[in-house]
Amino acid sequence: MIIKDNNGIPEPYSIKQFKTDNANVSFREGYPDIQINQYGVYKVQPVPQPAYNNLTHKLERGTPTKTGDIWSETWDIIALQQSDIDRRALDEADRQDKEAIKADNAVKALILATPIKIENYISKNVTDLASAKDLLITLAKAVSAIGKREFR
Repeated sequence: MIIKDNNGIPEPYSIKQFKTDNANVSFREGYPDIQINQYGVYKVQPVPQPAYNNLTHKLERGTPTKTGDIWSETWDIIALQQSDIDRRALDEADRQDKEAIKADNAVKALILATPIKIENYISKNVTDLASAKDLLITLAKAVSAIGKREFR
């Protein structure tokens, strides 16, 4: 990111604008700091993003800060509104459910099977109450996975 220092206030700027503003000046490739800084133009130094809870907050790039001749990126952690927190919580629950369902081979096989294959499987494998309960659990997981997409 490039900024122009306007009396200590960083203004968004670009190399394209810099070249337009200084059309009669030639610069070395890469626009070294030593050349552009004398025009009040600075490369903003990246700063690692801070840790935050993405279910309750969002991260936005803040206004760069100046220390000496170095401008550094800043980050603002913004609290989300309750409606956004609720939506993100549902999205996260859906993501976790989806991962759990993907890991369940029986559910995956059921979802991908044709009606005839399902019928054959039930005929051959559901022979007592325990196997019927196992199949019912698998069916409930599959219906839940599909239903969540349809009803949210």
